[in-house]
Amino acid sequence: MNRRSPGRLLWIWTVQQVRQLFRNPQASFFTIVFPLLFLGLFGGLNHGATLDVGGGRITFAQYYTPGLAIFAVVTSCLTGLVISVAIERDQLILKRIRSTPLPPWIYITARIGSTVVMAIVTALVLFLVGTLALGVHVYPRMLPAAIVTFLLGTATFAAIGMAVSCLVPNSDAAPAIGNIVALPMVFISGVFFPLQGAPTWLVKIADFLPLIHLVRAFVATFTPFTPGSGFAPHELLPVALWGIAATVFAARRFRWEPAPGKTGRPEKERRTLVRARA
Repeated sequence: MNRRSPGRLLWIWTVQQVRQLFRNPQASFFTIVFPLLFLGLFGGLNHGATLDVGGGRITFAQYYTPGLAIFAVVTSCLTGLVISVAIERDQLILKRIRSTPLPPWIYITARIGSTVVMAIVTALVLFLVGTLALGVHVYPRMLPAAIVTFLLGTATFAAIGMAVSCLVPNSDAAPAIGNIVALPMVFISGVFFPLQGAPTWLVKIADFLPLIHLVRAFVATFTPFTPGSGFAPHELLPVALWGIAATVFAARRFRWEPAPGKTGRPEKERRTLVRARA
């Protein structure tokens, strides 16, 4: 009997996970359509406005578009992953997968890969609309730095998403916990507007978190005043360290089965249905 190679299995599972995400209207809306609506609404309302980014002034859309691309990374790779993993754990999907010959790393990598693909698609759509409708400029000399920065961000926040999913007791609590982690970080990290003029204590808290470093590094690659190739190692290092720490935590604490006594609604409904049929 022929066995598929690990690379082939990873490709099959990743494609399947991507298809499931795009067939889910809620996932597609909040990951792709929601940021696009933000771009159209606030980009249009602030058309012609400029922002001081240090070194010069740029248009509002030039800052807001890459910021929304990073917002898509957070919603897809962190919040979306936390919720979907918790649901699959409660529905015993993870338990069934764990009992098959499929190597666990293939499923986890495919699960993360699908969220990365969703974030990339969203970013491409945002920049396409921003370039055609709002006059956003893409600078070829800094495009490699933008790609590397974005991919590092998706990997880091996917790792954080997997780590947070280990702390979620059940699928009912997943949306609240995911948003509690993501939303405060988004609002204090300069995703929607620069933090100039913010209180010092707030900036210090933001500097401890990975998102503000990712925003600074990514936005800089779309700023004409950024020198050289646009790489920002001093900003990318904290992002990478957070990703490594989250990966280690998730690898040690990941659960394939619901915690005893903490099963969410899907599993409760399944048990009720089984008893009724019996």
